[in-house]
Amino acid sequence: MNFLIDNNLPPAIVRALNELTKCEGHSVVSLRERFPANAADIDWVTHLKKEG
Repeated sequence: MNFLIDNNLPPAIVRALNELTKCEGHSVVSLRERFPANAADIDWVTHLKKEG
């Protein structure tokens, strides 16, 4: 399962969560790693919907 964490959590926490869960086959990334800081919600939600 992939988790996308919003900008309210610090990147260090997101990295820690990713390290703790990757052995289970999960991925945790922050929104700011994938999209520009000023990306509108509708833009990144639409993009992720297309990814599946």
